[in-house]
This record gives sequence, structure tokens and C-alpha cells, in this order.
Amino acid sequence: MISPLRPDDGPVYVRPSVYAVLEKLMQNPGRIVKPRTLYYAYSDRVTEYNPNTVQVDVLELRRALGEKSDDPRKIVMTVRGAGYRLNVPKPALKK
Repeated sequence: MISPLRPDDGPVYVRPSVYAVLEKLMQNPGRIVKPRTLYYAYSDRVTEYNPNTVQVDVLELRRALGEKSDDPRKIVMTVRGAGYRLNVPKPALKK
């Protein structure tokens, strides 16, 4: 099954594991999510955890979202040694 994302340019199709990573990050906006948590969002608990699988899924998600590696306004942030975080804009301050 292929799951749709809908950025400005229209639907983008990704593997279910990539969609599950996005979904888990969206459930935790602005918070760091450990790679193991992302892995088990789409994998059964019987399968041995593989961090490389998560890295590939995050890379595919970034490509699907149109992120460039040198763009400082990334949507999916890597928090070195901790995990990944969905970069959400801070609300405007009320006057």
C-alpha cells in the first residue's frame, strides 16, 4: 500500500513505513522522537531494531517533502545522538 502526502505541488506517494514516521513525528510536534520509537511505529515488536532502516525512511520523507540538505528551514530536524524532531513554527507573540 502506498500512502499519500499532499504538499503544495499535489500528492506525493511514499512507502507505508515513511508515512508512519511522518505520522509519529506529527503526533509529537516539536518534541524529539527516538529512532527506535519511529521504527516500532511501523514494525512489529518481533523484528530486530535496525537504525539504518529509520535513516532511510527519514531520508525518503525529506525527499518527499522537497527538503534540500542545505536548507536551514528543514521540516524534519536531526537531533544528533537523540533522534528526530518535526520543526514547527513558533506561534506569533500576541501584543
